[in-house]
Amino acid sequence: MQKQHLAIVLKNLTGGGIEKRTLQLIRAFQAQDRPCQITLVLAHAVGECLAEVPEGIKIIDLGLPYESRLTDLFWRLLPALTQILRKLQPDVILSRLPCFNCLTVLAHRLGGGRSRLVLSEHTLPFYRLLAIEKGYTTTQTLPGLLPKIMLPLMQWTYPQADAIITVSQGIASELQQSLNLSEQQLTLIYNPVVDDNLMLQAEATVEHPWFQNADIPVFLAVGRLAPQKDYPTLLKAFAEVVKTYPAHLIILGEGELRSKLERLVQSLQLGNVVELLGFVTHPYAYMVRAQALILSSVWETFGTVLVEAMACGCPVIATDCNYGPREILANGQYGTLVPVGDTQALAAAMVEAIAHQSQSPPDRQRLQTYAQTFSVNAAVDRYAEILGL
Repeated sequence: MQKQHLAIVLKNLTGGGIEKRTLQLIRAFQAQDRPCQITLVLAHAVGECLAEVPEGIKIIDLGLPYESRLTDLFWRLLPALTQILRKLQPDVILSRLPCFNCLTVLAHRLGGGRSRLVLSEHTLPFYRLLAIEKGYTTTQTLPGLLPKIMLPLMQWTYPQADAIITVSQGIASELQQSLNLSEQQLTLIYNPVVDDNLMLQAEATVEHPWFQNADIPVFLAVGRLAPQKDYPTLLKAFAEVVKTYPAHLIILGEGELRSKLERLVQSLQLGNVVELLGFVTHPYAYMVRAQALILSSVWETFGTVLVEAMACGCPVIATDCNYGPREILANGQYGTLVPVGDTQALAAAMVEAIAHQSQSPPDRQRLQTYAQTFSVNAAVDRYAEILGL
């Protein structure tokens, strides 16, 4: 059987969820011996996950400046992507560009348009993200040209794709309403998260001294140090927790808010019980040992870290934000949901997790069994079907 050529378009290979899930998908295709040749097309070939690209995968670097602003990247990406797609002429294109999938549609058309084109949406539309993060109540008041043209551009380009994959029902509903898409144009495939590799990495040792004392619980948060994750609310909630019980908090992740969060840790007098350990490629061994994983986000589009934690048998506490946590946790059946930005509710949930530990310890096996709903094997067959591989 002749191999089909699949081109996967990504921004880069930093250690975010989209990048990790893409590599898991590639490894799964290889493990199943799918008859396809895979090329990774990157806007900029940088990131912690570059070293994890499986053998046999070709990488094409479009060479765009890594620190480009979103608006600069938007205008530079189109001609570069058009040129490479015209040259490659792959059988199938899978575009996993947060905010910029519409550019892949344009590049596909300008490059000849003979490939099957599948868009994979992992986040809110660009104009919605800007409105949320900048505090605007309506996207119409956003400054600049790009936010104003993005919605009509998406409404024109997205229907031209052969298929659109979303990672949560919330994102599917958002796209359906804002882009006037039908249910038939959207396919829900949960992120491929749980595989043998994850479970193997969860068995690694953790040398951190806080895990050597089982009498003092350690809470864990994993994610970028960015406004979306709302770590200030988590830190303020944890300051309330340690007034009642001795506890530790470890935050794994890196980002632009590190200095601000370090100052907040000191001002709350948490320097001896909170550590920001930076980015960790595989945080699963931490999850195995944690009292609970805390997701304090203002918004999510899926919440992969919740699935990773449950796969490791780690209880989870999450904000009931749009979108993902309520859907993943089955309306709270598999974890605790608290209101967004509610310091007291988050603190109370963490205190309850400590108080109930000795009386009714969490059923870690139940969490691990449920997490298989989000296994790589469950996702890869659906992806292969949509991609036509």
